[in-house]
Amino acid sequence: MQANGYFSFVTIFAKRRKTRQIQSAIVASVMPLNFNGRTMIQTTLPNTSNDSSGSNTFSLYLKANSIAINSSDAVTHYQCSKNNGYEVNDSQLNFCLEVEAEGNQSKCAIDGLSTFGSVADLNHNTLLDDLESEFKAQSFFFDSKSIVYKGISSDKPYYNKFTPSACSVGDIIDIYTFFSTTVSKERAKNYGSVLLKIQGLDKVNCIIPPITTIPGSGELTDEQEVLINRGFKAKVLSVNSYEIHLQLEQA
Repeated sequence: MQANGYFSFVTIFAKRRKTRQIQSAIVASVMPLNFNGRTMIQTTLPNTSNDSSGSNTFSLYLKANSIAINSSDAVTHYQCSKNNGYEVNDSQLNFCLEVEAEGNQSKCAIDGLSTFGSVADLNHNTLLDDLESEFKAQSFFFDSKSIVYKGISSDKPYYNKFTPSACSVGDIIDIYTFFSTTVSKERAKNYGSVLLKIQGLDKVNCIIPPITTIPGSGELTDEQEVLINRGFKAKVLSVNSYEIHLQLEQA
């Protein structure tokens, strides 16, 4: 009994020491650089896939790198964690942005007409302006090794360009919408049958919304979200029947 207790104590102590060493290494490597409201984070985002304590891992990373969570009305409304009185939601806003860029005769406009109606009838500019103000006030970009994930659902016509049948290796895709992503592959899969694996977060501006549970998001709790600003390009690196690997590029 004493031996077992001793080895249990040693194991716990070793694990705690390793955790402290990892946290210290993260803190020591942080040298955030600010460029007119854009903060460069010179460390890699954690991958919390298959991590039962992923929310805590993500929270520790944010704290260690002095990354502020954005809890503004515009961001939490877009995230769907709160209803802050805007006239459109995230889907309606992204539909408007895609149709404005591609035209009223685009596939998105036609496919989304029965669900969203006409862009002219959707007052999306207030939410758009407020989101853009938040990105201008403070946003982050991460090192080139960082990877995030996004689940694509077939009921979002503004994402129909991200079906495996529509993508080929080497394609350059224009993205006009905001992009909600996560550092957890499991959480991304919860939102659609096609998974986007995304790198190139050194090329775009990001905001970190609150780590919270989104109503209707299924069994998985605590979003570990990275919200990417609109207006960038993505190069298709690989594609199969259920996953598309993208490299983000500046527009």
